Amino acid sequence: IQGLDTVLDAAEALRNRSDIQITLVGDGISRARLEHRAARSRLTNVKFVGRVAQDEVPGLIARADVQLVSLAANPFLAFTTPSKISSLLASGVPIVAQLAGDGSELLRESGAARVTRPGDADSLARAIRDLADASATTRASMGSAGRRFYKDHLSAEAAASRITDALVSQTTHPPRSW
Repeated sequence: IQGLDTVLDAAEALRNRSDIQITLVGDGISRARLEHRAARSRLTNVKFVGRVAQDEVPGLIARADVQLVSLAANPFLAFTTPSKISSLLASGVPIVAQLAGDGSELLRESGAARVTRPGDADSLARAIRDLADASATTRASMGSAGRRFYKDHLSAEAAASRITDALVSQTTHPPRSW
């Protein structure tokens, strides 16, 4: 469901870039198969961390130069926005995303991400390479754009403001009863 085979395909295309390391965090049902595939293909640029404690996640995010969000090519998943997107935007770290639909639109609008089509390993590798080759200023600017987008659209404060505005609108313009 996460399209991680495509991530491994992209890693194969990037195997000659010693400056690019892909770290996959989590312990899903495909982990053993993916680890076996990476070992069989001698992908030294992919590291599997496994499950980590929730309190370790912010540190992992902060240490990364770029975050990866990936979903498989599946029409149903186009209606899915991975829950981690809001925390990644809040982190101020640029994002490479392989997803379609609502999640991809949100990330494009944020200015914090390079978005590719699910299942397109060449485009994913190109997006990763482009961000690796981008200046620190460009990556920082993307991260800042994501942080601003989070604050303005996804934070608790933004949600509270929208709710308050809606309530005020209802009290100043109550619905008519007939």
